[in-house]
Amino acid sequence: MWLKTKPYILVLPSFILIAALMVGGIFQGIFQSIFILNDNGSKGISFSVYKKLFKSEVFWESFIATIKISTISTIISAILGTLIILLLFLLISEKKKKQSILLWRLFQIPMLFSYLTCAYTMFLFLTQSGWVSILCYNLGFISDMSEFPILVNDKNSIGIIIAYVWKTTPFIVLMLYPALLKVQDNWIQVAKIFGANIFKTFSEIVLPMLIAPLRTSAFIVFTFIFSAFEVPYLLGVTYPKILGVYSYELYMNGDFSERPLALGINIIICMFIIFISAAYYILNKKHKDKVDNN
Repeated sequence: MWLKTKPYILVLPSFILIAALMVGGIFQGIFQSIFILNDNGSKGISFSVYKKLFKSEVFWESFIATIKISTISTIISAILGTLIILLLFLLISEKKKKQSILLWRLFQIPMLFSYLTCAYTMFLFLTQSGWVSILCYNLGFISDMSEFPILVNDKNSIGIIIAYVWKTTPFIVLMLYPALLKVQDNWIQVAKIFGANIFKTFSEIVLPMLIAPLRTSAFIVFTFIFSAFEVPYLLGVTYPKILGVYSYELYMNGDFSERPLALGINIIICMFIIFISAAYYILNKKHKDKVDNN
């Protein structure tokens, strides 16, 4: 009994501390965004902050921009992650396991860097005076560095999406790789006997095993990007701002009367993530029950 409960007891202090900070921060944000000063100077419960946000065109444009960046980045990362797994599967099927392990570790390098470092690196690489622009100019691809496309602080958020794809694709590969290791050599041999080529084998055997971890990892990536701050702050445009950046600037650069708005945005972000988490859990449970019944 002690051996089973020991790991949970050891992590309990850290869990309590982290949970207290998170839950305490959420309740403090709710409290400060609902209890507003009235005209007579007294505090009372009011939802005027949320009414003001929901009527604000700036808020909705920021919300849509956040959804767009999160969705596009997640889809691209999921596709690239699956293609990388396909490449690793081709190496494994050709008995090149050492090469596949080396390549897998190579793909994990972006995970060693923080998102702040990633954003700054993208800034150095992708600006019109950055390293890629200088390289293109020296190779003669462009006659002037101003001809290099605007990829940083652009209205289409290309720089932000590239940064997130570079950082989150290795995470998806990391989540999918254990499923790839479950593939037995004799499965591949049997598929060859029945005339299936390597791509048919991947689509019929490996891909169904990747669906569940791919769905979970994509959900994690989407929720993380939706609430992120560092990369959009460095690589984003001034308008429309991502929700995290919009909240930060309202809190830090606005007057005290706008701070409840910033906290209200944070609570909306939190509630939205809770909502899609619940929806994901329900849909995932229904799918699992359907598979079990079949």
